[in-house]
Amino acid sequence: MGPSAPFVPPSAQTTDPALGVMASPVINGLSGVKLGRHPQALIDGQWASPGASVRTDSVLISVGRSEVQLRHADGSTEQLTLVPGIDMKKARNP
Repeated sequence: MGPSAPFVPPSAQTTDPALGVMASPVINGLSGVKLGRHPQALIDGQWASPGASVRTDSVLISVGRSEVQLRHADGSTEQLTLVPGIDMKKARNP
């Protein structure tokens, strides 16, 4: 494990009796992000890149440090946050 190890949240682990890993329920919503050259978001237990279809009728349009933007089929947008209700800028600079 280290900086190059893939991010796997506890909620996304699968059962592997050989390794003794227990299954846990997948958390719905945004539960992780990967930033860099190829950003991705972990939404409803599935990794997605910008432009990919997510959920039933939405497209991932952007990935940020603590939030992502989705565009729905009707043209509306939705922001999903990792930690709802916390402004990360204010948390760093009280």
